Amino acid sequence: MITVRYRHNYAKINISARGVVSGHHVVSGNKVMCLVNNQQIMMAFGGIVHAHKATLLTPAVVLNIEAYTFDETGLFNYIELPTGTKLKGVAYQNRVYLLVTPNKALIPAD
Repeated sequence: MITVRYRHNYAKINISARGVVSGHHVVSGNKVMCLVNNQQIMMAFGGIVHAHKATLLTPAVVLNIEAYTFDETGLFNYIELPTGTKLKGVAYQNRVYLLVTPNKALIPAD
């Protein structure tokens, strides 16, 4: 399971596929900002999917992710991402999933 630290306006929210882990209560809930078909939309965060399994899904770019962890509690061992990092993802059934390599590394968007 992955938990991401997402910035929404001035709040930082820790979100997993199950929902908000910790952080401020915000109107975005468990949704993150992403680009799908060149449109900026909020979608529920679904977790991760291996890149080689996602070839037929709708490509997406996930925005405003500041850090991530594979810690089951979602509270420790965050890996910080450089400011402005955009990550590759896919949209499927009203959720967005981050793409990972076989060694569970997130894939930056071009």
